[in-house]
Amino acid sequence: MANENGEVKLELRGQTVILKPSVKALRGLSTLYPSLYELMMRVGQFNLIAICDTIQLGAGGDSGKDREILEEAVYEYGVQKISAPITEYLRTLMNGGRPATKSGEEGGEGISGKD
Repeated sequence: MANENGEVKLELRGQTVILKPSVKALRGLSTLYPSLYELMMRVGQFNLIAICDTIQLGAGGDSGKDREILEEAVYEYGVQKISAPITEYLRTLMNGGRPATKSGEEGGEGISGKD
């Protein structure tokens, strides 16, 4: 579950991996996929590559570094089990780094900051 900062924590092979919403992560994922909707669809279809791309860029890593180790860790964790927190992270990323409210509405302020 995303914390108040929009971060999602995962435990992979006994290590905590923190996915932080950022423009860098959004930009990186946007260059790899035609749309974030497409990426979310692939994550929901338990696509290992899409899941690992999201973890790698969300954790601030490069897209090629330690990739095989990450893929093995995700496989061991279970692609079905990990898809829910990854989807939550993507929703937070699309919401400007703010977690969605429980009712599914966007949190935070409007563009002007006066809402």
